[in-house]
Amino acid sequence: MQRAKRLYPIILAIAAQAVAALVLVGIIQLLWREFSYDISLTAKLVLQSCLAAGLSYIFRLPRWWLWIQAGLPFACYVLIIAGLPAWTYLLVFVLLLLFYWNSADDRVPLYLTNSDTAEVLTREILTKQTGHAHDRSFMDMGCGPAGLLLQLARKNPDWTFVGIETAPLLWLTAVLRAKLSGLGNIKIYRRDIWKADISNTDILYCFLSPAPMKALYEKFCAEASQGTILVSNSFTIPDVSPDREIKVTDKRQTILYLWQADQK
Repeated sequence: MQRAKRLYPIILAIAAQAVAALVLVGIIQLLWREFSYDISLTAKLVLQSCLAAGLSYIFRLPRWWLWIQAGLPFACYVLIIAGLPAWTYLLVFVLLLLFYWNSADDRVPLYLTNSDTAEVLTREILTKQTGHAHDRSFMDMGCGPAGLLLQLARKNPDWTFVGIETAPLLWLTAVLRAKLSGLGNIKIYRRDIWKADISNTDILYCFLSPAPMKALYEKFCAEASQGTILVSNSFTIPDVSPDREIKVTDKRQTILYLWQADQK
């Protein structure tokens, strides 16, 4: 049931494209029957794009889905006229699946934490967190290729950094980068964030999307130890005010939202 709920947006996205195509066919037939007018291919692509994006808005899909829906008809046309061998479509699909494994299921696209934010995490949070003096840990829920963890691990050798990632290609990249770095304070696991053990984590970091934040906060409240800090890059938790906000002076004006566990 939970998995079906998480897949709901992609089902709506497919439905939006299908309904848009049916409406477009109706418009084309009406114009031809009544006026003997056949609209150009460019107009057909524009109409399909606008209809799909509009229906996605009506279906209340996240805004980033609207851009995908609008661009999909043009992307399909480019692939068709490119005349690529049939196997290349399967290859592209598999690579995208391995890379964006979480997008359809958990509704979490790939966001990368920039170096300015990493500097602030070290300066404003890690250096001020006492925790367990000899066993302090930082967990990145959805670490991607582990760029953030590598940067933090180099500057904070007294911390253990744990990366959780489910997308196969990103997980493999993170593992290889961690091994090649020679750093002994990084651990990468291919694991669902909902099954990750956060009970011994001092800092729980995430850069996900609005969709899973409520469920993540519930997991945090139920499983985190007293004093553990949840840090969310850019995304807040519905109806829960953060205990602290940290503004990063970068181009995208990043804001880090912090909550501290107080139970147990």
